[in-house]
Amino acid sequence: MSETTFSLEAALANPSGVVSPESAEVVKATVGVVVQHIDTIVAHFYDELFATVPDTHYLFNMSNQRDGSQRKSLVGALLAASPATLEEGKLEALMGHLETVFHKHVALGVRPDHYKIVHDHFLGAVAAVLGDAVTDAVAAAWSEVVVAVSHAFIRHEDRVRTAMADATSGWTEPEPLEVLAVETVSEDECCKTLRLRVKDESLRPVFSAGQYLTVLPPAQWPAHGPRHYTITTEPSAEQVAARELSITVKKLEGESAETPDGLFSSWLTSLEAGAEIRARAPMGGFGRPASLASNPVEVFIGAGIGVTPLLPMASQATAAGSKVIIFTSARTRKAAALEPALAGLAGATIVHRYTREGDARLTAADIVTKLGEEGVAVDAPGLCVYVCGPRSFMTTMLPGLAAAGVAKTAIRFEAFGPTGELAV
Repeated sequence: MSETTFSLEAALANPSGVVSPESAEVVKATVGVVVQHIDTIVAHFYDELFATVPDTHYLFNMSNQRDGSQRKSLVGALLAASPATLEEGKLEALMGHLETVFHKHVALGVRPDHYKIVHDHFLGAVAAVLGDAVTDAVAAAWSEVVVAVSHAFIRHEDRVRTAMADATSGWTEPEPLEVLAVETVSEDECCKTLRLRVKDESLRPVFSAGQYLTVLPPAQWPAHGPRHYTITTEPSAEQVAARELSITVKKLEGESAETPDGLFSSWLTSLEAGAEIRARAPMGGFGRPASLASNPVEVFIGAGIGVTPLLPMASQATAAGSKVIIFTSARTRKAAALEPALAGLAGATIVHRYTREGDARLTAADIVTKLGEEGVAVDAPGLCVYVCGPRSFMTTMLPGLAAAGVAKTAIRFEAFGPTGELAV
């Protein structure tokens, strides 16, 4: 295989994102064998990436790397996007479903030059695993695919980055925030809300309900990447003027030496007033739509710490006059986060489940049954359903809601952790 090159100039010259007819035929003929060897390709990709470009560690949650959940996410997304480069208009249509990904990339500090690194290591991994089957024509075809997908991502991420900078008056780099107060928001004392103030008086911490801050690790943790934590303040002009917002963090408690306590969450929940952290600007594509149908019904479904983005969103929904129904699931009553705040939402109907206290796991059937009791049909035109929680919860709840008749267009979701192949 001769060396291939990553050329954004070539992609810019081909804004359609469609590869050449010759390359399209090669991709169609080889995608099956690439998928067949995906696990080996992914392993080689990351091993070589981290060995040769160690600075890329900070772009990844290494806990998710260890358990394998994140390893397939990046290369899997690339393979999922490849068919969209074979037909006019398909790639841009796919980009319309990836807004949350663009926000996460910008929040992590992904730059255009990182896409060249992905290009080179992906093609290198494919060649290393498939050997002589990767001819010059095969390498060139897959290079076209990666360049086309990369250009689409870079363009959309630049859009998100510019909008964020404009809204926040120039918050484009990690900034120091002072911890003003720390409040315990679960009975087991594992969940804490940190009230923060942006120290730079020229910045405006503008955000939308459902978004997050990306907190950087302390300087003594150079091998660790940043983490996203939901903003649980409700957005307001007063909050912006005071340069204040809050994040809620759950300390992850390990169950064995192989799964120790979460390093990042343990650090944040141990902070006291007066401490300082660094964070990137608010980001995130999860939230309420800009406009709703008449007589809206907004349903919020959260598992574990997944209730955090739902609190400010539900608060806005009740204030707007929507019919609001909230479902939460936690292991125990003591472990449940933000319950008093949720209880304070006037007019909201709330259903709690505690799975280690005798309650059955929350299912899509439970949601549909409760909606029926409230006089809400699953195909009601004003229905909006928001789902947030760990991947294990989402993999059953999302297809369950769709199977129960809730329209895919009515469902918005955010998974805590790699999304992988999550879909409604």
